[in-house]
Amino acid sequence: MRPRVKLDFRILGPVEGFVDGHPLAVLGRKQRALLAILLLRPNEVVSTDRLIQELWGEEPPATAVKSVQMHVSRLRRELERAGANGAAAAILVTRPPGYVLELEDEQLDLHRFERLAAEGRTKLSAGDAEAAAVRLREALSMWRGMPLSDFAYEPFAQREIARLEELHVAALEDRIDADLALGRHAALVPELQRLVGEHPLRERLRAQLMVAFYRSGRQADALEEYRDARRVLVDELGIEPSDELQRFEKAILTHDASLGLPSPREPSREEPEEKPPSKREQRRFRAALLVATALLAAAVASAVLLLARDETAPRPAAESGLTVKPNSVAVIDPATNEVVAAVPVGASPGLVVVGEGAVWVASVDERTVARINPRTRKVVQTIGLGFEPTGLAAGKGAVWVAGGFEHALWRIDTADNVVRVKLAVRERVGPVSEGYDRGRSAVAVGEGAVWLAHGEEVSRIDPETNATVATIRAGGSWSGALTAGEGAVWVVENDRKTGPRSEVGPGISKIDPRSNTVVQTIRTPSGPSSVIAGQGVVLAAIQLEDRVLWIEPATDPAFVASTLPAGDDPVSLAFGEGAIWVANEDVGSVSRIDPNSKEIVGTLPVGRRVGGVAAGEGFVWVTVP
Repeated sequence: MRPRVKLDFRILGPVEGFVDGHPLAVLGRKQRALLAILLLRPNEVVSTDRLIQELWGEEPPATAVKSVQMHVSRLRRELERAGANGAAAAILVTRPPGYVLELEDEQLDLHRFERLAAEGRTKLSAGDAEAAAVRLREALSMWRGMPLSDFAYEPFAQREIARLEELHVAALEDRIDADLALGRHAALVPELQRLVGEHPLRERLRAQLMVAFYRSGRQADALEEYRDARRVLVDELGIEPSDELQRFEKAILTHDASLGLPSPREPSREEPEEKPPSKREQRRFRAALLVATALLAAAVASAVLLLARDETAPRPAAESGLTVKPNSVAVIDPATNEVVAAVPVGASPGLVVVGEGAVWVASVDERTVARINPRTRKVVQTIGLGFEPTGLAAGKGAVWVAGGFEHALWRIDTADNVVRVKLAVRERVGPVSEGYDRGRSAVAVGEGAVWLAHGEEVSRIDPETNATVATIRAGGSWSGALTAGEGAVWVVENDRKTGPRSEVGPGISKIDPRSNTVVQTIRTPSGPSSVIAGQGVVLAAIQLEDRVLWIEPATDPAFVASTLPAGDDPVSLAFGEGAIWVANEDVGSVSRIDPNSKEIVGTLPVGRRVGGVAAGEGFVWVTVP
């Protein structure tokens, strides 16, 4: 047990740390950045390779590993200097393959904010607006400016800043709901006008300002606010306000009683203020607000946040009204082409496969694999990995997970969902080639073996002995996408250097599993993001060209491919349930291709973004990061 010390870390503003009230003098930028990265993932192992990538990008110095070790050592010394009293090594822990910052919830301002904000929402839902306002104000007091403000231009921080700022605005909106329920409408008008100016596309803020105007006896201003909202949405997004906001305008025009009676004026400074509304009146006000704002949730995600690119709010997935929240798996019924369920999983789900009687989902940020029961559509177990998964496959009685910077392969036995074996694969395979993402590894099962693409090699692994029985080298480097089927292993290759100055473009190489050699390569205009084999064809998604490469190896010995249109930004492919399915990443949709006509027969919106797609067990499964 480590000595008891009082820790206080803060990221809702400039990054700060205190030990027993004494500030950490973390002066070096890299050292403070390392602390920030660890604070964003408290109690999680952050690998050394991940730290190197976040701190230096794609071109780290040769001394990067030693530099990380040095920064960790100096941070521990600073913890001791500030009063850790021999506990620094138990706070900042070395745990392969990296480091973990051990914190309790109350030791990070973000966690305190989230707890208080959740308590405030609970009080608000229960009709106790006064207590809700107190909790939400306390939560908002944690903010000292833009989160991670001293790293605003660093890629690792920019992703988190957008997410955290959305949490801040959502808590502000909840606090405003509480104040409106307490009858503070006139005092809220200036604040809401400022917030609408800062966030002109947020319909919830617009609705709240309309409520404040209306209850202050300013019906004309409330209607003008609606007209301004319509102008902005039409000009910026090319869409009309949501049906809910339009119905709200009509309620104001007709003085709908559900909105609450407008007040003719506010008391003057000389007049005493009226006593606060009773709990019963607060509940009535809250009910009126819900009429105006609760119905806007779908519109906030689909219309308001389309341009704002919100990372956390849900978006309508189908005309049925079902919404798919981020960090979940959308379930599509191929008979109706509708999303019929959404399964919550870990943070930033990416790869998904169906096999061994289950659906398996790899989550990047949580470094886990979730097992979903396809009949109940529930996660039955989450398996920790300790590294970022970049490859996922199921077969031969196991689930196989390729590790990002680890260049390793883990075997999960499906009988008990336990990681049994980490296969012996070299951690570094040759020099890093130009344009090669060293963190991408991929795995496939088929043609009698398990195949791992990593670096400039493809390893053939015997699933019975877990031994590497062959290694196939490329002239360039593999991009991290491969599949096994149709009598071969197909792997996407990055640019290949053929001499000191010459270079050929990306392509797809065919490996003969009998000889374990590359026997053919087709060059592509740009690098494929995904490749699958089955049903007599090999398909590759050409993301930059919005097309799918179509190869029929049995009937086309020359290995010449045709292309067909796909959805916008195709990133992942799947066979199954009578169709070919294409996940279109940035537009958040799934396209269905008829394998006979080779044409898109439908495109289904799923979420703001989508990741992987798989088909099986009667459904199509799509990750929504």
